[in-house]
Amino acid sequence: MAPEVVNGDSYGFKADMWSIGVLLYVMMSGYLPFNGKNTEKVFERIRAGKVNFDHVEFNSVSAEGKELITQLLNVN
Repeated sequence: MAPEVVNGDSYGFKADMWSIGVLLYVMMSGYLPFNGKNTEKVFERIRAGKVNFDHVEFNSVSAEGKELITQLLNVN
């Protein structure tokens, strides 16, 4: 879910780009980029927009691939 949607704003192009970033992250690692013990924790992490590439699966992903994901998962 994009930050705009979490905040109750309208859904648009930015939310679509966010979704592409989430899909790329999942396709490359098999993990969700934002997780938590409950919905509020997940929403907190989405609003912060901090993405990490700590999973071992990202060891084989290029710096450009990680940068693309980072740019797509940009809260601003």
